[in-house]
Amino acid sequence: MTERTEGKLNRLQQLPEQTLVDAGWLDRHGYSTSVRRQYVRAGWLNQPAPRVYRRGRGQLDWKNVLISLQAVLGSGLTVGGKTALEQQGYAHFLRKTASVVELYGPARPPGWLGGLPLDVTFRWHNSRRLFPDDPGLAPSEGTEPAFAPNPLIPGGYMGLPAG
Repeated sequence: MTERTEGKLNRLQQLPEQTLVDAGWLDRHGYSTSVRRQYVRAGWLNQPAPRVYRRGRGQLDWKNVLISLQAVLGSGLTVGGKTALEQQGYAHFLRKTASVVELYGPARPPGWLGGLPLDVTFRWHNSRRLFPDDPGLAPSEGTEPAFAPNPLIPGGYMGLPAG
């Protein structure tokens, strides 16, 4: 392994466990298709769906997917509706339905989201329909957070416990 490849691997190891990134993110950070393939073969990355990669093993969880979308990929998505109520402990007030995660944001989530092996379905709602004049909901062009909390969520990442 070359020094350059080791440096890339070290950078990748700085991503928190269970973090998902897509091929576009890896391309922007200098990880070619052949390097990604090598990392998957070596077990440093796994590929839960085409063009999606993650660090770590174990069960894929929708909360980790959402945190990755927010903090690493800068999607501007957040949970809302019934999902938000369930996460705050109010599920007993809701009619029992299929496992749906209600996402709100100014732009559609990436297409690979529906291809992940999860026991939930994601349903996107355009937040601009709710708040058409809010400049904070406009996606930022060319910016990508570096593991920063989503400013649309008071207190950080939905206040979820880790793991």
